[in-house]
Amino acid sequence: MYRFFVLVFLVFSLEAQEKLKDFNVAYMTDSMSNYSKKDLKISMNIWLREISKKAGYNANMFFYEDPKEAVKDLELGKIDYVSGFPLVFVKYFDLSYLSDAFSGGPSDISENLFVILVSKDINSWEEMENKRIGIQKNDEIMYMYTKLKLKKEDADIQAYNRRSKVVLDLFFHKVDMAIVPMRNFKVAKELNPQIGQKLKILEITNINSTNLSFYRKSLDESIKRDAYEEAKQIYASEKGQEMMLIFKSSQIIHTKISDLVPVKELYAEYLQFQKGKK
Repeated sequence: MYRFFVLVFLVFSLEAQEKLKDFNVAYMTDSMSNYSKKDLKISMNIWLREISKKAGYNANMFFYEDPKEAVKDLELGKIDYVSGFPLVFVKYFDLSYLSDAFSGGPSDISENLFVILVSKDINSWEEMENKRIGIQKNDEIMYMYTKLKLKKEDADIQAYNRRSKVVLDLFFHKVDMAIVPMRNFKVAKELNPQIGQKLKILEITNINSTNLSFYRKSLDESIKRDAYEEAKQIYASEKGQEMMLIFKSSQIIHTKISDLVPVKELYAEYLQFQKGKK
C-alpha cells in the first residue's frame, strides 16, 4: 500500500529533488484499515528519515482523515503530491488543481481492475436477485456499481475487512458473489487451485482498485518532468530495484487525470439512480 510513497521519496532524494526545499505528500486514510494506519505511519516515518537524511531537503508526509481538508490544503499550495482512491478525487477534488504524476505498480495493470466472481453455475447478474454479495468495506465505488447492476439500493452487501476473505467466503458458499481486484483472485488461485476450479469471473470491470497519485498542477513543471524521468530510471540502481521488489512494484506507472473517467462516469450514473429512487 505504501509503495507509492517509498517510490516518491526515493525519486525525490535523487536529482529532481535538488530544486525543492520542501516536498509535501498527502495520503487519504480512507484507503487504509484501522489496523494498517498505525503501521503505515510508523513505517513511512522510518523510510522518510532514511531516504531523505542526506538529500538536503525536507520531505513531509501528511495523512488526511477528511478529504475536504486535503482539498483546502491543495488549493492553498500546501500539498505537492496527493494519493487516494479514485472515488475520493471524483467526489471531493476540483480536478483543475491536479495534474498527471506517477507511482509504482504491477507489470500487468489489468491486475488492478475489479472483477466480479461467482460460482461456475452462475451466468448473469439477473441470477443475483436477493443473493449475498461480498465487498471489502472501503471499496465504496463497488457498492455503487453493485446497486446499479441490481437496480436496487438495498442489495444484500456484506462488508469485509480483507479482500482475500471475500474470495474464501465465496469458495465456501458464505456469499454468492465476490467483488475484488484481479490480483486477489490470482493469488487465491495460486494458494488454492481448487478456487480456480470452483469459481469464475463473471465480469471484468474498468474500475481501478488502487490508489492514484497526482501532482499539484501549479508545481514547477521541470520538477514534475525530472521526477518522472528519474523514476523511469530507478531500476538502474540496485537500491531502487530492491525497494521496488519489497513493495511489489515492477514498473513505473504514469497516473493520468483521464484514469478517473470510468469512476467519474459511474459516480454520475449512481447519483442519477439515487434521484430516480426518491
